[in-house]
Amino acid sequence: MTPTLQPGDLLLTAFWRFWWHAPQRGEIVIVRRPDYPRRWRGVKRIIALPGDTIAFTLTLVLLNGRPLIESYLAGTPFYQTTAPVTLAANQYYVLGDSRNCSQDSRVWQPPGILRTHLRGPVTWFFRGGRWQRCPTCNFTPAPVCSPAT
Repeated sequence: MTPTLQPGDLLLTAFWRFWWHAPQRGEIVIVRRPDYPRRWRGVKRIIALPGDTIAFTLTLVLLNGRPLIESYLAGTPFYQTTAPVTLAANQYYVLGDSRNCSQDSRVWQPPGILRTHLRGPVTWFFRGGRWQRCPTCNFTPAPVCSPAT
């Protein structure tokens, strides 16, 4: 999840938040990998919500047919071009911020993740001797797609 989170950061999650509020696009969350038999947990960003259509070109994520603006990425990611996939109800698409080396919804089968696999949003992290609010903890999603051209 670099550059947003760094290796060695301690994370605090509000696991109870998803009991009352739906997960939001852009939130950094703790997830349980659906196709892994052990108790694997990871940190990913929610990219697409139920009903959204997601596809990839060489360097872009297309969300509902429009390029996704991702100012939090450090470099240019490279993707395998895919056909559009529409998420079912209760299904989310999560990606790591370190896209070129992340195990996420692009490789999991089926490609989305169920809401029951989302453990909760990361709200605080501990780095450099102090606690800091996670950049996505205000839960006010910014515009995510470029204007239609």
